[in-house]
Amino acid sequence: MMWVLTVAGIGFRVIIVNIFIKSQYIFMKKIANFIILLSVLTLGGNKSFGQIIVRVRPARPAVVINRPPAPSPRHVWVDEDWQLSGGRYVWHGGYWTAPPRPGAFYVRGHWRNTRRGSIWVPGHWR
Repeated sequence: MMWVLTVAGIGFRVIIVNIFIKSQYIFMKKIANFIILLSVLTLGGNKSFGQIIVRVRPARPAVVINRPPAPSPRHVWVDEDWQLSGGRYVWHGGYWTAPPRPGAFYVRGHWRNTRRGSIWVPGHWR
């Protein structure tokens, strides 16, 4: 920071290094970095709590589904699968739905094995 000091009409250039302002800047920068790191860790950790690990997979119900006719030629049948409801998996029947965009296809849900148990990966559009 450069300051011009005028004394009796004569200009003196005085270079003042303000250590207090620099230390404040460094301190605020460290706090900002800490807050960013904390928010990333907090938001990143929440994703892992969204799944329920199952030790014994539930049996698929022996239900006969009568598929109704398609509402239009554009609609696609989405097969029956498991859905998370109230902290447990429940069997959900199939249904007709329109793809979200042209050329999209539906990938069926499946169980993925982990070291701690099985996790249901819901079906989704690709």
